[in-house]
Amino acid sequence: MDNRVPEGDSQATLRRIARRPVYVAAALLMALIAALGFLPNMLRAAFNGTIPHDWIIHGHVAVYWTWLALFFAQTVNAALGRIQTHKRLGKVLITYGVAMFLVGVGVTLNRTINQIRAGKLDLARQVNLAPVVDMLVFPVLFALAVHYRYKPELHKRLMILTATQLLYPAVARMEFLPKHNWAIFAVWSAPVVLGIAHDWITRRLIHPVYVGGMVLFVVLTMRTGWIGSKPWVAAISWLVSWTHGAV
Repeated sequence: MDNRVPEGDSQATLRRIARRPVYVAAALLMALIAALGFLPNMLRAAFNGTIPHDWIIHGHVAVYWTWLALFFAQTVNAALGRIQTHKRLGKVLITYGVAMFLVGVGVTLNRTINQIRAGKLDLARQVNLAPVVDMLVFPVLFALAVHYRYKPELHKRLMILTATQLLYPAVARMEFLPKHNWAIFAVWSAPVVLGIAHDWITRRLIHPVYVGGMVLFVVLTMRTGWIGSKPWVAAISWLVSWTHGAV
């Protein structure tokens, strides 16, 4: 029997999503976290006339919000049983994930070099560790999700971790949050906690992917303590030398 919801049947669509809401709800929660973290600063910059002029920053913003839209579309397709559409869009998302990684590396490198050239070495060291960590972790999680795309129970949970991991910059920008690691972790991990709660309610178990993901998030929440670490200081020192040599 074909359980797919016909295109254009809005009532059937809502009923089907209501029966399988968790991943759609997680995607909406991610969008809400991103909006609360990014939009206030974006609106403030627009009103104050301080919008950055670097095209790569605007490209990065557009790429990230498109990623969230594609991720949401994938959760809806899966909830509605549109597996073939889910697979076709998944191929697009694989390519898009690679492009997003490259743009993320580009915007981080561009910002770091500009700060170094402006003589703001301490600022470069303090604000760029977090995105560098994100760019190291994201391809690993995303590659695992792609590798296990034919094992839905692993794939969908790995995609939740992958998409949630990219929310750290938004959470770190939330001015209303207490500046404590526990507050950042609580908000940042909320989509994963939603998945854990769903698994526990429906299956009375917590999937190992979520367990590993939460341990990873705990470790990554402490990344601000790594700013003075020898590897990071050495990386910035090398970049300073390379930048001055390239001028």
